[in-house]
Amino acid sequence: MPKKKSSATKLDSLYNALEIPQKGKIPCLGSMRSSTACNTDRKRQRENIESTLHGIIDTIENGYTAGSKEVQNLLVDLAQRLICSKKHPKFLVPPGSSVYGKHEYVALVLGSRLMDWHECMDRETSVSTRSSTPTKPRHRKQAGSSDDEDEYVEDGDENYVDEDEEYEYEDGEDEYEDEEDDEKLSEKDSEEDDEEVTASRPKLFRKTACVTPTKQRGRPSHDSRPSTPRMRQGVDAFDSLSVLGDALPSSPESVISPGVSEVFSPVSTASTPMSILDSEIRPSRYWYSRGEEESPTRRQGPSTGDDDLRDVTRRMRDSLKKVGQIKKGLRLDEQDLESEKPTDEEEVEEQPTSKNKKVPLRPLKVGNMRFGPANENKRNAVQLILKRLRQAPMGQSLLPGWVYCFAEKTAPGYLKIGSKISKSSNDDTTLSSENQQNEAEVRKRLQEWELGCKYDIDYKFIVYMPCAVRTMERLVHLTLCTRNRKAYCPNPTCKTKTGHREWFEISEDEARGAVKVWEQFSRLMPYNNKGQLGKFWFDYATDKYNYFSGWPPEKWLYECWANLTGPAAVNHREQVNQLQKKEIDLTERRRQREERKKELEHEIQSLKQEEEEIRRQLAKLQSQN
Repeated sequence: MPKKKSSATKLDSLYNALEIPQKGKIPCLGSMRSSTACNTDRKRQRENIESTLHGIIDTIENGYTAGSKEVQNLLVDLAQRLICSKKHPKFLVPPGSSVYGKHEYVALVLGSRLMDWHECMDRETSVSTRSSTPTKPRHRKQAGSSDDEDEYVEDGDENYVDEDEEYEYEDGEDEYEDEEDDEKLSEKDSEEDDEEVTASRPKLFRKTACVTPTKQRGRPSHDSRPSTPRMRQGVDAFDSLSVLGDALPSSPESVISPGVSEVFSPVSTASTPMSILDSEIRPSRYWYSRGEEESPTRRQGPSTGDDDLRDVTRRMRDSLKKVGQIKKGLRLDEQDLESEKPTDEEEVEEQPTSKNKKVPLRPLKVGNMRFGPANENKRNAVQLILKRLRQAPMGQSLLPGWVYCFAEKTAPGYLKIGSKISKSSNDDTTLSSENQQNEAEVRKRLQEWELGCKYDIDYKFIVYMPCAVRTMERLVHLTLCTRNRKAYCPNPTCKTKTGHREWFEISEDEARGAVKVWEQFSRLMPYNNKGQLGKFWFDYATDKYNYFSGWPPEKWLYECWANLTGPAAVNHREQVNQLQKKEIDLTERRRQREERKKELEHEIQSLKQEEEEIRRQLAKLQSQN
């Protein structure tokens, strides 16, 4: 029997075949189709990459070909580890397109290189086999074959993760260690089988009955299935066979069928590719999931060149169909994160953890529009609000205007909340009562939305903000961040390709209530002409910044902020301020009077001393006479 290559030797050759540096820097493959190379070093993923390569080697040794679905899933996982989270514009793919993104393309290239490596390994094995001394044929044990050796747990949907959250791979290291332990157990079993090889050639007829499997009409149960013979060099097409636990017809004169390795190797026995040894039904600790593939008896031999690439492409498409919705959601979210730039700088830093990771949702089509999740920081929303309060609005941000709200008639339940600065105000920060009720400028803005985005507008309300309308609009958006949705308008030629971010899944009453609270705050004129926030509000935003961390923004708005900005609270504070001013005035007046009293007492004392001096002088003069 030819001597097998060691695991380390195969790993080294696989590193070279896939053109991955085994030591030092690992370059990012995300710019493979771009003229500019990406300089990101992926060496921190070295352990995960090597674990994946071991998984590929073990899977191929278990009988799967380089083009099988199991190997392709590992290649997709390897591609994700070799690509950084930076923007690679050549790979942006619109939703619904049949063109692959950067992960799929890199997986295809790695698959082509893996096919060449596998063929080279097969040729070396064939040459080594022909040059070696023929060994004794080995019998397959009837009940000693382990289901765990050829079994592969398929979790393509679960392994498909977003590239921006690479820390998820660290959580999966235990799974790779479990797979390596299983492979070590399989090799141990294989050595025990080699010790039990007999010197006799198998008979053409069996003494015991051979069970012929019936055609599969369902999936095997989770708890039990018949064990299959070990085929270390079998092909992955046998995954299309799935044996049920039903009664099977048997024949005492059945001919023993050989394994695939026996048919296509010099050491062959008289058997056929479709036989399965009869064995007891025993439970398996894995969920055995097999896909519907072509028949192993009609399977064509391995191809090279363009045929290999087409075969890999076909298998990749079949695998990715299972995660179609998640895939589109990930692509859409990736485009949004790369192309969308936030309009505010008040993002609170938050360390990413695997606990707060969520799979992006696919945009939901409602009427003529589609809605997807927004990228607002919902955890520290109150802190963002307080931070924005302390920022001084400058220029046009200080001007008054209106906050308006409308809906799209075909998409009930979703509202657009925007703002419009009053052009008639110029440098003045107030408008007359008549101009405050003038909706002409707002209506003109709504017409622009209708023409630009093809909305069928259902007008809801407008609210006048006498101070800093832009700031008030942003504060409203932060307050409703948990309801925020990204909307894609009906107009396919809209210039906003990344979606409109000012839409909310909320009722009209809830939206009006939030806007009214900030209207009360705006009417207090909290900012002066220089954009400076009043001392009371500035101290509140500073002192309470950490106190409200983690609070739901709407709870904070109605339970805390509304009580501060409500008319009763404002009147109470005004009364307190007036009394405090009076107290200060009285204290000042008393101090002045006390100082005057001290001065008068000093003058009286001086007068008394002068009076006594005059009396002494007068007494002296009288005594001389």
